[in-house]
Amino acid sequence: IKTISTIIKQKNFTPSNAATQPSTNEFFADRIIRIRCADAVTADQVLRSIEASPFVDFAQRNYIYKIDQLPNDSGFTSQWNLDRIGISQLWQNGFFNQSSPPVRVGVLDTGVDYLHPDLSPRISTNEGETGLDQFRHDKRTNGVDDDGNGLIDDWHGYDFVDSQTPDLGDWSTRDNAPMDENGHGTSVTGIIGAQLNNSIGIAGISPVAQIVPLRAFNAAGLGTDADIAAAIVYAADNGVQVLNMSFGDVILSP
Repeated sequence: IKTISTIIKQKNFTPSNAATQPSTNEFFADRIIRIRCADAVTADQVLRSIEASPFVDFAQRNYIYKIDQLPNDSGFTSQWNLDRIGISQLWQNGFFNQSSPPVRVGVLDTGVDYLHPDLSPRISTNEGETGLDQFRHDKRTNGVDDDGNGLIDDWHGYDFVDSQTPDLGDWSTRDNAPMDENGHGTSVTGIIGAQLNNSIGIAGISPVAQIVPLRAFNAAGLGTDADIAAAIVYAADNGVQVLNMSFGDVILSP
């Protein structure tokens, strides 16, 4: 507990009402400190100590959430739901047409298989991270934050999973490859916006949805408050108009 004040000073944090405010380009997650405690009693003591500090905007436990898994019944993917919720009728009445503007839909989940032939045409791309830079290098892979939003090469969403607990697959470092290693996020994305009239797979609900993959859950379908919050802030700051979050718990987060 004695080290809490030292950590805060080293991070150069200031009270939220101080005259000096962080740069608008400073990414939200850079102002978050995560502390590991030996046991629950110590964690409670540390939490109370941090909450009393004028340099802290908020403090909470980093809870773990679990994805609500879809049933694996063989007939589950039959799309009777489109009639049930009225989507088929909207199509027949011409509600969706070629002049309908695209809508950026964030899928905060286990990631998305953005190479899937029924989904790849529907993945939204970040124009600030595509094309060639001044050195004629591909912005998608040049290792530079070309659009100045605090993340490097986030040209088709982002992977926010940053776990300290080893897991299968990609679990330890945030990166620009939000590939699904669980399947849940890909299933959800297909329901929302799988490509229409391509003779494969299923028909997504919205033909105007442009999907922004936001991976905050690992291969086991587990995600923390810190990773989920970072993905939500990214979505809000980067033009996502609709955010789908197919998970939940009884615990409330500030």
